[in-house]
Amino acid sequence: MNPSMLSTAVSLIMLYNNIQNTFADWGKATMYGGNIYGNACGMDGTADAFGNWAYAAIGSNNFDSGYGCGKCYTITCQGAYGDNPNCQCSGSITVQAIDQCPECSDSHFDINAAALASLTGGSSDMAGLCGVVSVTYERVDCSAITGNFKIINKDGTSIWWYGFHLNDVNDDGGIKSVELLKDGSWIATCTKDNGPSFWICNGLSANVPLDVKITSDLGKSVTAYNCITSLEGGTEMTCNTNLAGGDSSSGSSGSSSSSSTIQIKQNSNSNEWWMAIEFPNSDNSGITKLEMMDSNHGSWISGNFENWGTGAYSFNDGVQFSGNQHFRVTSSSGNTATSWNVFGGISGGSSAYITKPGSSFTTEQEDSSSEFPIIGVVAVVMVLSCIAIAAIIGYCIVRKRKQASAVSFDANIGIQDESKGEDTRDSIGTIEDGDSTQSKASNGYDMNPIEINSTV
Repeated sequence: MNPSMLSTAVSLIMLYNNIQNTFADWGKATMYGGNIYGNACGMDGTADAFGNWAYAAIGSNNFDSGYGCGKCYTITCQGAYGDNPNCQCSGSITVQAIDQCPECSDSHFDINAAALASLTGGSSDMAGLCGVVSVTYERVDCSAITGNFKIINKDGTSIWWYGFHLNDVNDDGGIKSVELLKDGSWIATCTKDNGPSFWICNGLSANVPLDVKITSDLGKSVTAYNCITSLEGGTEMTCNTNLAGGDSSSGSSGSSSSSSTIQIKQNSNSNEWWMAIEFPNSDNSGITKLEMMDSNHGSWISGNFENWGTGAYSFNDGVQFSGNQHFRVTSSSGNTATSWNVFGGISGGSSAYITKPGSSFTTEQEDSSSEFPIIGVVAVVMVLSCIAIAAIIGYCIVRKRKQASAVSFDANIGIQDESKGEDTRDSIGTIEDGDSTQSKASNGYDMNPIEINSTV
């Protein structure tokens, strides 16, 4: 490759990196001993995706009185902070915010020792030598979390005073609002008024099971139906949904209500030996079969269609019903959909949501179709512009070299004047070494490599 073109390519790479850094915020990262289980957010460690080793304490508006707990950030080391020439670091790491750093500003992240060591080549000695590093940072989706969010009851909870911890939220991570509902109707709003480590919901007007609606600080929300199945202190309940969707094969609730779900309800006379499933919203059109399975039924059993109401399916095969109940729906087109852990057992009158055949799980969130990726477009335009400039420069180099070669050839052989038979070489002169370069410079072509200075 031509040296000039190589230099241009390197410059473009540098430009691309600078573009990325331009849209990231600058700050610093320090190291602290960590507080994995006794942290200010009340989180029982980090989400499994982070393995309890990559986390941060944040402060100021980022912490936001505890509403910033659970957010995720990608931190990229840019070098030593201040005058510390022996400090060497590079690379990026994504951390989850689980603790408070009271003295930290929005641009200051206090990360655990293992996280900082990952930015110093895995060396804890270098991490200690650096102590503090200069970084760029940006908030990112907690996409590494693929499971479902969890509710963990605080000790001493009851229908009159209910508090809980909220763990493992993916997507935006930070939750700004939590609401409790019963059969789809609002009964309480929960806050962090009693401290950043837990959510408090005063005066519940209904008993379990309860639905939980979580809304992020960026406006995304999802409702987990029948998620809270106990008010006993210390009880951990895993819902089967999350902001960006979750693992529908586990959890204690039905899927969220949307056009892709069907509401079902246990008939009020259901018992351990006989159960019927009804459709209170009359949204069972197109369903040709409903099957269920539980702890005592190791394979799917088909319900008998009943002609009351808008239609129902009864189950009675002589085997006692027990444990979590799962349902499989078949449509007239032959499509099937399976919903796991819909009910925790027989509870006449309880309702939940199951997935409709031929549809995919959707969450409730703000309409982002109008958002336009301005930053990405600007970056692409700048890179493409630089490539075009490089191409023009390359073309000019080739053209000028051809012109220089032609002039040198004529100067060496001389230009003959046929009318006089004289050699006019002296009148033209010879092209000395360096003249072609001088000619390029005089014509305004500066072929020095492009230097891009990154300013902080």
